[in-house]
Amino acid sequence: MSPFRTAPALAASLFVTAALALVPVATRAACTGTTPSSVASCIDTGRLQTIVDDVTGVKLSGSPFWQDTQDTLAAELASYGYTVTLEPYVTGGVNVVGTLTGTEYPDQLVYITAHYDTIPDCPGANDNGAGLAAALELAAALAGTPNARTLVIVFFDEEEIGLIGAQAHVAGLAAPGDIQIVYNFDEFAYSDSTPNSQTLPFGFDLLFPEQAAELAANQFRGDFSILIGNEAAESRALLSEGQIETYGTQATTLIVPEALVDSPLLADLRRSDHAPFWFAGVPAIHITDGADFRNPNYHCLSGVDLPSTIDFDFATDITRGVAADAHRALNPVQVTCGLGPELAVLLPILVAARRRVARGAADG
Repeated sequence: MSPFRTAPALAASLFVTAALALVPVATRAACTGTTPSSVASCIDTGRLQTIVDDVTGVKLSGSPFWQDTQDTLAAELASYGYTVTLEPYVTGGVNVVGTLTGTEYPDQLVYITAHYDTIPDCPGANDNGAGLAAALELAAALAGTPNARTLVIVFFDEEEIGLIGAQAHVAGLAAPGDIQIVYNFDEFAYSDSTPNSQTLPFGFDLLFPEQAAELAANQFRGDFSILIGNEAAESRALLSEGQIETYGTQATTLIVPEALVDSPLLADLRRSDHAPFWFAGVPAIHITDGADFRNPNYHCLSGVDLPSTIDFDFATDITRGVAADAHRALNPVQVTCGLGPELAVLLPILVAARRRVARGAADG
């Protein structure tokens, strides 16, 4: 996650950078799921952990480990059947883009994104090795059977120095309106059930009073997933929230009003690669844990961002929830009569609403 804050450098001796000769992640069995739940069941906790272990280490543009990680991401996507392109841009950074063309609506795009660079002197297990792991697992799970819409996986470079890779990619889009939804993973896999482990940006309670009340009722425990979306992404964000909760992890959705998308007051909600998509009017969701508002290891501020600090069960629940919703986004239901399919799609929203009501009743 891009800091917009300075982090003190740590001595290299505080952590071990991953080996430079990065080998591709062990081959996974093909996912043959054809429903949201069966695709979600293909997300594997052990594999998430293996990927995080493999990609943890300092990755600055042009460095050997940056190159090895880039090569591995490209090779993994190609092994799942994606058409892979490297997208260099003017500063010297390189985005890795994988495309799986849809069978019915090839011009309608669903994006899953994560950045692969790190800040100097911090190994970046959660920021953003966990995001890379989630995106790779989703890339594999969603490629097992054909999808109606086109799936695009993008690993952005130079997020940490100002979202540069994402900005370059969005600037080069011929038709941003073709993008149906963007799921952006960044700093999402840290959980802490200790009371008062979750803090809030200044003014949060004024813009999101319902969510602030829920956090207070939960004693400000940092044990939930956060989905931050623009207004265009609201329905998909709520569906994802409901899906995540069906897998056992609480989630909360923050929708930024269109009039405030570029407000300086909400800079803390634009600290990752979803922001350039927002500015282009594209529906985009940031899946996060709140970074330094929860995680003391963020950018190695008060600890080292290592794989051992990640809650992989928490990460699995979230990735499975997004897998289920992404499968629906890739395969829209065409309703000709009756309400059965529509009700099936709306079920996660109803579940999320019911749980909110139940939590409110319990607190009252």
